Amino acid sequence: MKEGIWHYTDETKRKIITLSDGNATAELKLCGDLSALRIHEGSFVKITCVIVDLYQNRRSMNSSASTKVKNIDVEDDFSGVIDGVFI
Repeated sequence: MKEGIWHYTDETKRKIITLSDGNATAELKLCGDLSALRIHEGSFVKITCVIVDLYQNRRSMNSSASTKVKNIDVEDDFSGVIDGVFI
């Protein structure tokens, strides 16, 4: 993940983050209080309630008043039974 911060005025802030799943990338524009979030490269995040934009045949996402960003700990998502482990 790559991020940059742009300040338009003293009251308005915007951060653009590039998201990737290894196959494709998309830009996410975070506005207002969300622009202060620290999302580190290589982290896994769950992002909900965004607005998808198509401009000049390029998709991007914009935050909304309902947007939530949550860091995901991938190790916590395991469920099932382990019969044996070879080390």
